[in-house]
Amino acid sequence: MSAFVGFVGLTVSALWNELSRNAIKLEYSISGVILSANGVGRGIIKTDNAHVLLFDPKTLELVASQIINPFLPPLTFSVGQADTSRPLRGAYRLLILTDKDGNPNRSSPGEVIGQLTPSIPLGTEKVEYYIDRPFIRLPAELLSFSTDSPKTSIRGIITVHPKFLDQVDSEDRLVIMLFDPKKGRPVAIKILEKFTLPQKFSIGQSNAMVGQTLSGKYSLRILTDKNNIQKLICNNTDRGMGFAQEEIITNDYIKHSTDYAVYVIWYKTSPLYVGEGYLATRLGRFFKGLLGENRYDETHASDQLYISIKNNNFDQKEILDNLYVSL
Repeated sequence: MSAFVGFVGLTVSALWNELSRNAIKLEYSISGVILSANGVGRGIIKTDNAHVLLFDPKTLELVASQIINPFLPPLTFSVGQADTSRPLRGAYRLLILTDKDGNPNRSSPGEVIGQLTPSIPLGTEKVEYYIDRPFIRLPAELLSFSTDSPKTSIRGIITVHPKFLDQVDSEDRLVIMLFDPKKGRPVAIKILEKFTLPQKFSIGQSNAMVGQTLSGKYSLRILTDKNNIQKLICNNTDRGMGFAQEEIITNDYIKHSTDYAVYVIWYKTSPLYVGEGYLATRLGRFFKGLLGENRYDETHASDQLYISIKNNNFDQKEILDNLYVSL
C-alpha cells in the first residue's frame, strides 16, 4: 500500500511539474490557430513550410521565428521564448507566411501570407490568424525597415588588394557571409549581383538563414563569385559518396572535382551550405550525410537534412533534384 501511495505521489508531482512548465511556456509565448481564408489555401500542400514570425513593435526587428512543417491549415501554433535566444517581454507583432522553395523572402506561385498584426502581449492564447492573400511581397512596413540597425549588423567597406584586381570581373557577384565561430557554419549570407569597388556593405539579421536569430560575435567572410553554377547530380555508390557535376554555364572559371575551392551548395536559388576544401571529398561528404550513410563516427551539416527527411519534413527526391553548386 505504501509503495502504491508513493507511486501515486510521484505521478502527481510529475504532472504538476509538467503543468508548471506548460504554464511558463504559455506565459512567454503567443498561441492559437492558423486558418486560411476562403479560396486562398488551395495552393497550400503538405510539404510547404509555414514561417511563424514575431517582430519588435518599435523597431520591426525579427525577434523570434518558428518553422512548421508539414503544414496544412487549420493548424495550431505557439511561438515565443522557446524560439529565440534573446529574452522576450511585453508584446510583439505576428506574421505568418508559407514557403515552397526554401527562401521565405522571395515569393513563388501558391505561397500565401496574412497580415502583420498589431502588438499582441506574450501569454495571449486562442489567437485566430488568417492567411488571406497570395504572397507577393512582405508587408510595406517591414520593407521600409529592411536595412538592419547598427546593433544588428556588421558594416564596412570592401576593397581589393591591387595584386588581385585583375581577377575581378565586371560580371562577378559579391558574396558576404557571417559564420558562427564555434560551429564553423554560415548563419547569414548576402549576395550582391552587381558591385563597384570600393563597395560599402551591411549584413545582419535581415540576411540570416531561416530560423537564425543573430546575437553576439561572428566571423566575416567576403568573396567574389564567378558565373559558374553547376547542377549537382547524385550518382550514389555503395560508399555513398558518388555525384556528378553538370555544367550549366561553361567558361574558363569552372573548377573540377580535384580542385580546392570555396563553394556554395544551393537548393534551387537558396543557399543551403557553404564550405571549403577539395571538391571531390567535400561535395561527396555532403551527399553522404544527405543520404544518411555516415558512419557512427562521422558527422556533417547535411545530417540535419537527412533527419528532417526521416521526420517527413522534407522530400528527399525534391532536394536531390534541385541541388546546385557555385565555386
